[in-house]
Amino acid sequence: MTTVSINPTIYLPYLQGQLLVLGAQFVRRHLKHIHEAHTVAPHVSAVVNCTGVLACKLGGVEDKNVYPSRGQTILVRNECSKMYARNRTSAEPAGESTYIIPRPYGGGTILGGCRQDNSWLVTA
Repeated sequence: MTTVSINPTIYLPYLQGQLLVLGAQFVRRHLKHIHEAHTVAPHVSAVVNCTGVLACKLGGVEDKNVYPSRGQTILVRNECSKMYARNRTSAEPAGESTYIIPRPYGGGTILGGCRQDNSWLVTA
């Protein structure tokens, strides 16, 4: 299996910079319905929906297949050469998994060890 891992603290500002050079404008708004995006800027040629997990509640989208997956991660400085993931077996408690995700360009490595699907619990 092949996948892509990016370092968002490097890639997203780069991507934003590329779009700004092309004349893009960024507008952040809280919307109740996706059609409101066109009332904010009626002459736009494209709208990028970055709703994330709240796509399940946004009017006009209401994607019921989207749900949060709560977990615990830590970002460490050392570099790992490859990605690793291991899901639990039927003999292990639910919500147990292990994953290691290297982030390129000196972004360290993300270590994770649990997963709770459809958990809306917010903790500080």
